[in-house]
Amino acid sequence: MNLSLTYCFIALFALEILLFGVVIVLLFKVTKSFSAVTVHLTADKQTANHSSKSCEQVVTLKIQALERLLLFVERIQFVVVVKRVFQPDFSLNDFYVAIVQNVQDEFEHNMAQRLYVSENVWRMVVAAKDEIFKKTEDAFFQNNEVSVVKMAELLASIKNDVTDSAVMTIKEEFNKLM
Repeated sequence: MNLSLTYCFIALFALEILLFGVVIVLLFKVTKSFSAVTVHLTADKQTANHSSKSCEQVVTLKIQALERLLLFVERIQFVVVVKRVFQPDFSLNDFYVAIVQNVQDEFEHNMAQRLYVSENVWRMVVAAKDEIFKKTEDAFFQNNEVSVVKMAELLASIKNDVTDSAVMTIKEEFNKLM
């Protein structure tokens, strides 16, 4: 009887060690899973932070692009462009070329902004530029006998509704970002 009691204790001890081993293995697996989840959550948090920073950077670039395009549209309005390029000793042809070249240079300088604005804004900016070209050509064609001073006055008095619409479209897109 003494021997069988010893075997029982040994069996119970072995069972206890086995259960302890199973618990250790389970704890190891849970810890490993928890570590994987923690790593995954940390990675997700870093990705979210990176995404958030990327979104902030994109919004900043969009705002800067809208600012530049607004400045472009303001700079190509007749009263502004005439002030910038007019020289009293210009011939009519020189004055015409100076206006067209100045507007085209300004446009080309801002073309990369297209990446950051909607197609609607970009179409309005292009339409504003094209309307300036059309009205400039019309003014010079219809008044080809006036002095360069008179042409400057005439151009400065021309109202361009397309540039006003472009300004409004740019402001609307800006307000959507805010």
